Amino acid sequence: EAQAALRSGDYATARAKAAEAIALEPENLGYALMPAGIAQREGKHEEALTALEAVEETFGNQPAIVLSRASVLNDTEGASAAHDYLREQWETSGNTRILAPLIRLASTEDPESINGLTNDWLEAEPDSVAAHMARADWLMANNQEIVAATHYEQVLARQPNNIAALNNLAWLLREDDSSRALGYASQARELAPNNAAVLDTYGWILHLQGNHEDALALIEQALSLAPDNADIQSHLETVKGAM
Repeated sequence: EAQAALRSGDYATARAKAAEAIALEPENLGYALMPAGIAQREGKHEEALTALEAVEETFGNQPAIVLSRASVLNDTEGASAAHDYLREQWETSGNTRILAPLIRLASTEDPESINGLTNDWLEAEPDSVAAHMARADWLMANNQEIVAATHYEQVLARQPNNIAALNNLAWLLREDDSSRALGYASQARELAPNNAAVLDTYGWILHLQGNHEDALALIEQALSLAPDNADIQSHLETVKGAM
């Protein structure tokens, strides 16, 4: 009820229901954090920070509290301050729950650190799907495609229907193993038939295999979903030129 009231902007009811929840389960950290979240949504950032300090006194320095404080810092002081705070917390605690938001912030605030962060995450949690995805995404973005593919394969071994991994692996294999690539792309399309990136990948692989007519239909559909995407526009022109 508190969450529903918050979504509708009824902050008074949200606070009252949060207080009820806390009274019923005072040891529930998620409930304890709700007043800070409500204050943040209201734009009462000092109140939110004060509430977080009170929660920390009761529960200790928990990752959920750290992430909530980083969110408030992002609102009040910007991404750089939130990044620096999370980086300090990661170096102090080594808690991997901090890494996903830290890496997202690092993509704009400190891109050079992502290599080390994703590597550290994978060393700490070698069976983590999120860690393999983060590592694979960094490797793919930095043209280390063979190693990136192995991490996407690790993701699919644990999550066979991971759409991003299917799509990215299909793209990485498009030149060297087009039949495998087509299989992954087809599976991604079945799972996400209205995803522009997925349709573009599938269409491009069909184009590489000489099936320009089906490729054209797919890439046109992709462009209709993402009309400002320059890569999809370029692919469409190339396919048209091949027909």
